[in-house]
Amino acid sequence: MSACAARLDRLPLSRFHLSLLLIGGLGFLFEAMDVAIIAFVLPAIREQWDLSNQAVGLLAGSASMGGIAGAFLGGWLGDRFGRKQVMLYALAVYTLATLGCAMSTSWTQFLFWRIIAGFGTSAEAIIIVPYLIEFVPPAVRGRFIGTLSAFLSLGFLCAAVLGYLLVPGSPEGWRRALFVGVLPILLLLWWRRTLPESPRWLESQGRDAEALAVIERIEARVARSKALPPVPPHAAAPDAAPGRARVGDLFRTALRPRMLSAIILFFAIGFSHYAFFSWMPSLLVGRGMSISSSFAYSLAIYGAQLPGYLTAAWVNDAFGARRTIIWYITASALASFALALAGSNQAILIGSIALSFSMNGVLAGVYAFVPTLFPTGLRATAQGIAGVATRCAATISPILIGLSYADIGFAGVFIGIGMVLMLGVVPIAMLRKAGSLL
Repeated sequence: MSACAARLDRLPLSRFHLSLLLIGGLGFLFEAMDVAIIAFVLPAIREQWDLSNQAVGLLAGSASMGGIAGAFLGGWLGDRFGRKQVMLYALAVYTLATLGCAMSTSWTQFLFWRIIAGFGTSAEAIIIVPYLIEFVPPAVRGRFIGTLSAFLSLGFLCAAVLGYLLVPGSPEGWRRALFVGVLPILLLLWWRRTLPESPRWLESQGRDAEALAVIERIEARVARSKALPPVPPHAAAPDAAPGRARVGDLFRTALRPRMLSAIILFFAIGFSHYAFFSWMPSLLVGRGMSISSSFAYSLAIYGAQLPGYLTAAWVNDAFGARRTIIWYITASALASFALALAGSNQAILIGSIALSFSMNGVLAGVYAFVPTLFPTGLRATAQGIAGVATRCAATISPILIGLSYADIGFAGVFIGIGMVLMLGVVPIAMLRKAGSLL
């Protein structure tokens, strides 16, 4: 354990950590809103611009197209230049691009701005977990990150409320939903200016004096309300590597099994998550519901996310984040298969709530487990590469549903989602002896 890690890990949970949770969580909230709002906007845009299934699928996956570049560059830049600046600039890009979406006069303009917005929100979101997890003591890391993940569910709920209240009211309601959703981000940009850079990252760059100064400021804040334990003995960090860490190290060294496992897991989650949440309102309309009824069902489905995250946060610390992933992703696959067999609107609602609950519980485990698999100098890059897999899958799955829905139907969609989820659990189940490098 390095000097930096020893001092950070012995700190009790305090207001400083909770402020990080709030500011980082709001970033997740807006990322989730960006993912979810398109599901509510699409039916209105489709009607207004008379779009085909293929065009709707392209718009549903458009943010993920930009997100592919955003995830990789966000992670790489975060390891090279620091976590804080990437979060600030990426969030600014997302804000401006979302305003561009709201003012679009054609679906091609909307597509362009959605791709740019996807770049920004992806670069911003990919840094949040590597950044925050480097401040949090191990004893509460699982609950902290699980609770952080719960902000994603709040984002989906906010998007559902905006979609339900604003979109059906008029042909231009979808524009108002986008405008209202982006305004609070300006406040978040202001708050983030006060964040410190990660001391672990500063230390990994040889900037020990800066790291020490940040830690001393953190200790001073914590000491206002909590007694500081003594600093334990420490040794050189076991993950330290001479010179600058390189991206290729993730595939040429002992890190390769971890990196490949993370890629497969993130692909499975991205494919399933975006297929389900991007298309669910439209799929419900396709089953004969009105747009208003589909929004009401979606609100209930999104409401199941929060208990999914919070229960998984507890399971993270009680049984380990790897087991959390395995248990919740298996439950997700079973719920998806059950949806394929659902014969009534009530059965669809129950199955969708179960899938929403368990699939989001998976994310609480993923965010607590995957960043610990990699050393500080490559942590954000590894998260970014795994995020690329998520965005690739998120680009493919909505388009694939748009192209194939007429042939495979509602049941075929959820059989496919269940099979992809089962694929994702295999490599994580095999990482039984993967130790933490945080």
